[in-house]
Amino acid sequence: MHHPVIADVRCPNGAQLITAHDAGRCQLPDGTKQGPSFAVTAKGVTIDGYDHGALAGPWAHYDERGRLVGHGYRPGVTDSTEASTALGEAEYDSPQTTGKLVVPARVHLFPVQGDVAFAASTLVSSQGRSTSSFIGATLSVDLPSPAQLRFRGEAYRAYYVSYGIEGAVGSVARTECDDPAIAGSGGFCGSRWLVGPVIRIGYARTTDANVRAALPSLLAYGKIGFLLGEDRWSSTYSSGSALVWRVRAGAGYTALGSLFGLAQRARAPREGWQWLLVPLMALVEHAEGYVELGADGDGNALGVGAGVDIGFGL
Repeated sequence: MHHPVIADVRCPNGAQLITAHDAGRCQLPDGTKQGPSFAVTAKGVTIDGYDHGALAGPWAHYDERGRLVGHGYRPGVTDSTEASTALGEAEYDSPQTTGKLVVPARVHLFPVQGDVAFAASTLVSSQGRSTSSFIGATLSVDLPSPAQLRFRGEAYRAYYVSYGIEGAVGSVARTECDDPAIAGSGGFCGSRWLVGPVIRIGYARTTDANVRAALPSLLAYGKIGFLLGEDRWSSTYSSGSALVWRVRAGAGYTALGSLFGLAQRARAPREGWQWLLVPLMALVEHAEGYVELGADGDGNALGVGAGVDIGFGL
């Protein structure tokens, strides 16, 4: 299901809503069906009405894209089932709360979160001197804790927490490589790698979903992480290696779902001009800024810095 199905599934008095996976029914204490019953399959959603165990009352069938393909009303055994087949937007997705069914009623956030990005950062000591600068790439992989997106108004939304690991590798410029008295001694003179755990707390929103998972149209987050690694450098002034560490706190976003949505819209007749926007959106699909506290080892004092990641993520 790519779009929500919204229909009235309120159980009549005396009946209880019984749900199991992708199906549900209104049931009387004696076990007979009374009121709406629904089922979700790969082919769509079927909502049928029952009156004392017999097919009766309102019914509605939807295809796999959530489009209504048929609806009507069957006379009942006692004709006690309400005939209303009105469809409307649901503020909440719980039949117990509002009597409205939204399918997918609840969908899981995409189970893996990750990004690959260009990264640049600088650390400055308490004396105001730049102790190192870094240019390279970062890779982050996170596993969101179990969270379900609920349909609210026009989109699926949820807050989530994810736990993962982040790594970085690239070129580094250090103060040890720079001696004003030696021409050409400064600049990027070595390499750096960093790796460590990261925790993200974020907000996910998507206008497209299926029964099992949703690729967010927008995923915004704040994060904190600890990275540990090593610098290696060699220059006309100095050569060596040192342990480096960083505590980072930052915020960022990814919008892969929106990128896919833009590409899908661009395929429509008379909307081909939107293909011009796809490369631009791909460039800024993921961005993150952060501040950091750390040290570059080898006698360097504690410093503070900042950095930015711009790349591609989901």
